[in-house]
Amino acid sequence: MILANITFAVSAEVDAYFIDWAKNTFVKEAVEKGEFTSPLLCRIKSNDVDCASSYAIQFRHRSDAEAHDWYERRNGAELLTRLVQKFGDKILWFITFMDIID
Repeated sequence: MILANITFAVSAEVDAYFIDWAKNTFVKEAVEKGEFTSPLLCRIKSNDVDCASSYAIQFRHRSDAEAHDWYERRNGAELLTRLVQKFGDKILWFITFMDIID
């Protein structure tokens, strides 16, 4: 089992847009087109009030190859590219694929 974790740093001025996009576009399309399960959107807790908000979106997938395929060949990278094109450096992100150890 694979865990895909996408971490975002989001400027306060686009925070509300990001949360709406994460829930209604990104998670929805990742589940539909990437066959991910167990979507989870989290705000990363920080004591630094001057920094951007940070979020993580996590999904489970049964196959490492298929999870990478979603990102590289289906709509994963394209969704994230559109987000950055719209907001530039107001939203930064990185993706990590992890093996789940039971």
